[in-house]
Amino acid sequence: VGIVIGLICIFLVIGIVLWVISTIARGGLIASVDSIESGEKSSFRQAWSAGWKRAGTLLGISLLPAIPAMILFILVLLAVGTYGGIFAMFGEDFAESVGLAGLGSVMVVLGCLIMPVMLVLMVLRNFAERACMLEGLGVVDSYRRGTSVLMANIGQAVILFLLQVAIFIGLFIFLFVPGFFAALC
Repeated sequence: VGIVIGLICIFLVIGIVLWVISTIARGGLIASVDSIESGEKSSFRQAWSAGWKRAGTLLGISLLPAIPAMILFILVLLAVGTYGGIFAMFGEDFAESVGLAGLGSVMVVLGCLIMPVMLVLMVLRNFAERACMLEGLGVVDSYRRGTSVLMANIGQAVILFLLQVAIFIGLFIFLFVPGFFAALC
């Protein structure tokens, strides 16, 4: 058990480090593309420096879409803990009347309410990162600016979103299905 918990902690730390590095790199990439488009030269060092200067804001922008998922996770833990407490206090008979099906349906409903909010925030995150890097805005102001840019270009954004979904589905079929059949064999 200790080894498993240790490995989970190690993978969690590695995941957080990679998330921070990728967020800073995305910010640097945005700044670098802006420099190149304005006719200036860009280098890895300049891009990384630009991303590093806005690291706190970029991390805040990246964390915002995860807040609904964290809320859902906490609600799931509370619901499972409550069910376990009811089971421990009143026994099997009462806990069965509350039922795991009721608990599961509540979690599905909460997930269906929270997932659209997460998806919208994830779409706005790209626009907010651009606003942060190009206009030097904070987290909330970047999301406001990203929302206004998205609303001004909603037609192109919807088409781009549908293309990304189609590409994701295509890659899923292309990569997952053969592996699934190979695993069955």
